[in-house]
Amino acid sequence: MFKERKLNFVLKLLLIGNILSSACLLLSYLATHIDPQDFWLLAFFGLAYPVFLFLSILFFIVWLLLRNKWMLLSLFTIIVGLNHLRHFFQINFSTGPLSESSEKVKLLTWNVRLFDLYNYQDHVTVRQEIFKVLQREDPDIVCFQEFFYSGIPGYFETRDTLISILRTKHVVEGYTHKMRMEQYFGVAIFSAYPIINSGEIRFKNDDNNNVVFADIKTKSDTIRVYNAHLSSIRFQRSDYEYIGDTANTRRWLHPWEKPKKTEQKII
Repeated sequence: MFKERKLNFVLKLLLIGNILSSACLLLSYLATHIDPQDFWLLAFFGLAYPVFLFLSILFFIVWLLLRNKWMLLSLFTIIVGLNHLRHFFQINFSTGPLSESSEKVKLLTWNVRLFDLYNYQDHVTVRQEIFKVLQREDPDIVCFQEFFYSGIPGYFETRDTLISILRTKHVVEGYTHKMRMEQYFGVAIFSAYPIINSGEIRFKNDDNNNVVFADIKTKSDTIRVYNAHLSSIRFQRSDYEYIGDTANTRRWLHPWEKPKKTEQKII
């Protein structure tokens, strides 16, 4: 079956590349079992799994065409991770309709950026447009990041309005900041199904972000939904002005200001 041939310089380089890619592919399998806090470098191998898998398949095809036994190396590493492949890519051989007992849950996640609260000219309009989209999509579960809530009746209402216009009447909130005049900032989960348990995860090294979770009782099961808001790059007004991003620069302007005209900088 295999042709015995002496490896020339090119084939030796090919073999070295094959061995390295196979080793990296095996390390990517381990990434799902090792906590990044214990060995952070391994997490990057996990992120590059599709690349290493593609290279192993490519090497397998090349050795197969050459009818060389080294094809078994890539074949072995691919077979070892077949279960990992199933978890990474959705593989569904069923083409028929869902059974009557199957249940669909529609989940929507949205960073609403405080409903554009500080856009003093158009913040009410933006908030209403967000409400319209939510009504049109009619989700079963909604996860909001950068959610804003005010405890002052009639002032830029968000939570109470959402409860009244959507089916999602069950709410879990986690606020990282409480500002003056009963203003709160954080994340929230709205659910049309009952929430039987919930909790919050705070970050020790970041007071501006957090995670909330909810155990939601659907018709046929109980699912846990996590809603996380992680740190951003935190560009300031000067950063947006520097790169000429006028859309984000407007977020920092007072109503009487106009954005500066910036020249494109070539780096």
